[in-house]
Amino acid sequence: MAISAARARQICTKAELDLVLQSTTKHIGNLDAKQLKSAIRRSRTLRDKWRDLTHSQTRDTKATDPDKLGDANARSAEKATLFDEALARFEKRLSKVDDAAAKASPARKPAPKVNHRADRAAVRETLNVKTETLNAATGGATAKATPAKKKAATKSADNGSLASTKKAVPKKKASAKKATPAKPAGRKAKPVSASGLAAAKIAAGQPPATSEKLTGAEEKRNLKAKTKAKATAVARSGAPRIQGHVSSQGRRNQAKRNAR
Repeated sequence: MAISAARARQICTKAELDLVLQSTTKHIGNLDAKQLKSAIRRSRTLRDKWRDLTHSQTRDTKATDPDKLGDANARSAEKATLFDEALARFEKRLSKVDDAAAKASPARKPAPKVNHRADRAAVRETLNVKTETLNAATGGATAKATPAKKKAATKSADNGSLASTKKAVPKKKASAKKATPAKPAGRKAKPVSASGLAAAKIAAGQPPATSEKLTGAEEKRNLKAKTKAKATAVARSGAPRIQGHVSSQGRRNQAKRNAR
């Protein structure tokens, strides 16, 4: 050790001193890999802390009092060196522990690569062979069975034809036609007058013939029928009715206002 344990007791805290003492030859052999990694992490953190503090103190001392440059950061620089040495010892010990563990544990053989495509191809080929053998077996059985089936079918057809010739043809039943009842004589339709025909045509939307002459009363009835038919058609369509006289009154009023 460049810095003695006695000097470490003077400049370190209790926690820092315990870490430094663990790096000595007397105690470092009792640490396992997990403890060594933890000690390495703590030693690196403390070394960086005191190294940064040394640089900052050096800059401040140069700016304020250059004469005290050697004494201001001596303790911080000493502690940075102390933890740097402890870190080196922990890392060296961890490398030895790892090498010993690697030698003790047998080397694992790499897992053989599996060619899944070749395996699937082999399975498909096996299935194809089995399918061909099954088809060949069932095909022979069906080929043998088809002639026997044809013979049985022809025999049954011959027997059926003989039985049909022996049976007597049944006589057709006489279909008795039902007599259509005579329609009862209804009431005679009343003759429709010319005015009625004209009114019906007007209600249906057809113009009356020019040869048909209507009286004044008939024309009034036709007009009422036409008006009613038109109102019924508008009501069925559901379209809103436009009141023409209202819109005309509005236009007339606007014309009067414009003329003033």
